[in-house]
Amino acid sequence: MLFQGVKLLYTNWRLAVVQIIPAMWIWLAMLDIKLHVLHGKQFHVIRGPLLIPCIIGVTALTAASFYLNGVFAFAISVPGRPEIRPAFSRANVHLRVILAWGCTVGLALSFSALITTRWGTGPLSSARASSSAS
Repeated sequence: MLFQGVKLLYTNWRLAVVQIIPAMWIWLAMLDIKLHVLHGKQFHVIRGPLLIPCIIGVTALTAASFYLNGVFAFAISVPGRPEIRPAFSRANVHLRVILAWGCTVGLALSFSALITTRWGTGPLSSARASSSAS
């Protein structure tokens, strides 16, 4: 099934375009975890009024990624050649549910990436302190 999905992305450039934003967003979130949590580097703490647009941006980009993943899922769920335009129409029917989950996950990602970085206690903070001290 994985190889069939990758083959679809290579043979249908429109599907690849739909998947670029979600794939890059997931990659960026995982890169951030690798760089900061696993290797002990410090987060850049954002404070003040700049924090609000950052939270809105992370939430909006995550919700957009969920929507585009929904379009991709609807495009490949029908037998035959994947069609993008009908997939957008089918995703729009479920727009409230898709955006509700996307915004919920986006707010959780915003909270974990932008708010919890200020907290100095917990199991990860001692791992960061010991790795940065060496």
